[in-house]
Amino acid sequence: MKIFDLLNGREQQHARRFINVELEELLKDPAFRADVVLAGMAEDPEKHPEMNALRLMEMIGVYVKYDLLDSDIVFDYWIPAVIDSWERLESLGVIAMQRQTWGPDLWENFEDLYHRGKAWSTKHSSSPKRFTPPAKAAG
Repeated sequence: MKIFDLLNGREQQHARRFINVELEELLKDPAFRADVVLAGMAEDPEKHPEMNALRLMEMIGVYVKYDLLDSDIVFDYWIPAVIDSWERLESLGVIAMQRQTWGPDLWENFEDLYHRGKAWSTKHSSSPKRFTPPAKAAG
């Protein structure tokens, strides 16, 4: 049950909000992008809350892969966050940038969790509610 405390914790809420709302704009800054490539060895890790989400999802992916966590419970409870986080990080190029530096196996358990989750979602005919970042106010 502690894993659900981690998933619901402030750190993860902040990380997911950061990924969905702030990360795209920050990736336009070359210095920030350079830190993203370092995948957790960034000069100022506080500026990279996306790493907290990546690490936790990777860990959960390992636990699910080795049946230390029941995948049905994880996906029934957490499928929108798994899918949204992976797709957003992948679409922004974060996964590709880090894999170019650290190799193709980086975040493999998170990716496996994502694919398993998509299959679970299809099988269970659930349509997870998708997060859509708010539109920027004109002005």
